Amino acid sequence: LIAGLEAQNSKWAGCLYHYTHLENAVSILRDQTIKSRHLCQTTNFKDSSAYDFMSEIDDQVNHYVRFYFRPLTSTQLNNENLGSNKSKKRHNYTPMCPIPIFFRINLRTILNIPDLKWKVSIDNMSSKKTEYDCTIDIIKRFDFCGLFNDSDTNRCKELEFLI
Repeated sequence: LIAGLEAQNSKWAGCLYHYTHLENAVSILRDQTIKSRHLCQTTNFKDSSAYDFMSEIDDQVNHYVRFYFRPLTSTQLNNENLGSNKSKKRHNYTPMCPIPIFFRINLRTILNIPDLKWKVSIDNMSSKKTEYDCTIDIIKRFDFCGLFNDSDTNRCKELEFLI
């Protein structure tokens, strides 16, 4: 995984990105932990995704802490309502994260955590059909070249790292 990412000519390679609402960022810094959406249901979690969008995805996804391999994904742009001069309601979803806070974490540091169970997706986790795991087969199918491609905004930018 690391070799494939580092082989790409991108300023984002080698890091993971987690973005969240400002209020959640305060909790993350205070507690020194990033929790899955599922674990956050019992706290004062500020849901920064479009509820109508999240209600359509597989609930199993909510049991993982989700990281992106880069910033500026279409999900992020939708949740922030950036990259468009259209109204706040776009693609029939209502975004709710006007001021995201990013956490940039070194991937090698994460992978060096003993007994860490991680997976990567080969597509956007918002699709119920997306495959994800930490097997050689999934890594071989991971679109390293498309991950950082800015010229084609719909090509695999939303591959995710899951804990």
